[in-house]
Amino acid sequence: MPLRSVSGLFSSDAQNAIPLYAVSEAEVKTLKEVLDPVALAWAETQGFKGQAGKVLQLPDAQGGLGAVVLG
Repeated sequence: MPLRSVSGLFSSDAQNAIPLYAVSEAEVKTLKEVLDPVALAWAETQGFKGQAGKVLQLPDAQGGLGAVVLG
């Protein structure tokens, strides 16, 4: 199943929206396709593996909130 993003769903200004990615444990490897290296390294360091019910905020390159992933 392809990675799902609802980044434009909650904001009329999609350019400034925070991406929200929902992944299962089977899909977690697909994050490599959409996350920058800093955010991906953060997710791996935090042990995010797409576990059901887990939520992880990911930094952007400037240290702000870049995305959120849900398991």
